[in-house]
Amino acid sequence: MGEYRLSGSRFKNFVFLQQLLLIARLIAYHRKSELLSSMSPGLPLTTPRRILPLPLARPPPMYQPFRYFLYAHPA
Repeated sequence: MGEYRLSGSRFKNFVFLQQLLLIARLIAYHRKSELLSSMSPGLPLTTPRRILPLPLARPPPMYQPFRYFLYAHPA
């Protein structure tokens, strides 16, 4: 057996996945820097004011899917 070589389709899949990972890292880094630049210095690092402009009475349903799922299917 010779050295292990990637076949054409495997190599293309590998390159495609590497590009996806790179793009995901770039997007995450960009969002992180955007959040850090949009925060006021007085607030702690966990509450960017751009995302939470108003105090929420209760979180929207998408943040708590299981609670609403249980309400929708009472035993």
